Amino acid sequence: MSQNGSKPNDSFVMNLVPSPPTTMSTHSSTFDFRSYLQERTGYSSWIVEELTGGSANHTVRVSRPNKPLSDERTTLERVSHPLKWSFGSVVMKQAPPYLAKSPEFPFSPKRQVIEAEALRFLHAHTSVSDLFKRNPNIRAPKLVHHDPFSHVLMQSDLGSHPNLYDILTSPTTTTVVASRLGRIVGNFLVDLGESLQGLAPQELQALQARFQNDNSDQLLNDIIVQATDLLKEAEIPDASVLRRRVLEHSYRDQRAAFGQGDIWFGTILVELRAEGNPIVGLCDWEFAGPTGFANDVAQLGAYLHILSESPLVSPQMKENIIACAKEMYAAYLTVPRPSSFLRSLLIVHAWELLVAAGWKARQYLWCSCPGDGLKCHHIRHYALEGAQLLRAAGDLSTGPDYDALSQLAWFSRTGFVSGLEAHLEPLS
Repeated sequence: MSQNGSKPNDSFVMNLVPSPPTTMSTHSSTFDFRSYLQERTGYSSWIVEELTGGSANHTVRVSRPNKPLSDERTTLERVSHPLKWSFGSVVMKQAPPYLAKSPEFPFSPKRQVIEAEALRFLHAHTSVSDLFKRNPNIRAPKLVHHDPFSHVLMQSDLGSHPNLYDILTSPTTTTVVASRLGRIVGNFLVDLGESLQGLAPQELQALQARFQNDNSDQLLNDIIVQATDLLKEAEIPDASVLRRRVLEHSYRDQRAAFGQGDIWFGTILVELRAEGNPIVGLCDWEFAGPTGFANDVAQLGAYLHILSESPLVSPQMKENIIACAKEMYAAYLTVPRPSSFLRSLLIVHAWELLVAAGWKARQYLWCSCPGDGLKCHHIRHYALEGAQLLRAAGDLSTGPDYDALSQLAWFSRTGFVSGLEAHLEPLS
């Protein structure tokens, strides 16, 4: 779920009392944020702007006029639990018991508990105390309020900025800017992922329990199954074997790194500056928590991969996408990695590619062909590439097949696998 809005400010004061949800509108697919706020503050002139781009929650930007209406000023001042802020806006999310944009997918509102925990973790946990000092061009929202009864979360607003897709497909973006973005995001993901390395085993187990969400795990399993259906639609003969490879990896994935969990174009906001490096805002942390080391870079890499091969991008845009990916991958080539890292990266990259290619709501990003599912030769091409990646990953005992990897153009263009080979520890 991408957010856009005004810049965050630390002077927000929140003192709402949670209460049972009473503000679902007459349309079951929406949530009445204005009524929610009025019920709790006595103030009705909230400015509510719906934000689009994500699928999990109902999401809006909320602000109020600088000068409240005269007949409401007294009411606002005398409510016992006032909602006040001294900056322009905040972002509010309401989590229904399903994916907001895909109601056919049940999804526990506990995801919002996870996001609240993630925002607390990012700005308060000792293991990440200097994370933003080391990454001064990265911003993440700060938790303002969480109402677990109405499943409403309020957070600071990262700003009204284009997302990474908008930047990479803009004809005015230079390769220098694209490279800087890849470096900024890659360095942050590495630092975030490795932030748990100093924790004692019992501390790590406690953190894993804090972020445990069985419903998210089940949703992930369902999405993997649906994504790998694309392989069967494409009549790939070993589709069942490849699906099993993805599911087995998901079950075995060691969750010793901290990850954002939903890192794609829509969750990366970019503020370009006339001078210096861009500012990057990362939003939507409801899938965050302990995860595999390769998962975040594999997910974002898959989206850059598929976009680079889209017929909708120009040669210059393709050059920018690859430049961004090269710098992001380079951040992972600074320390030795276990051989399992590459296998994990290939598997997650593959199934994320299949998810993106087959997801009806996102297919317009890859081609303009009508229909959905395996609708054209472009989507079929992505399905075949996903199968190649899964074959190249190899099985658990043998590890990656480097001969097969050499046939994958994406990793040749970005130089990632060849660079990673020099940093891989022997297969144990």
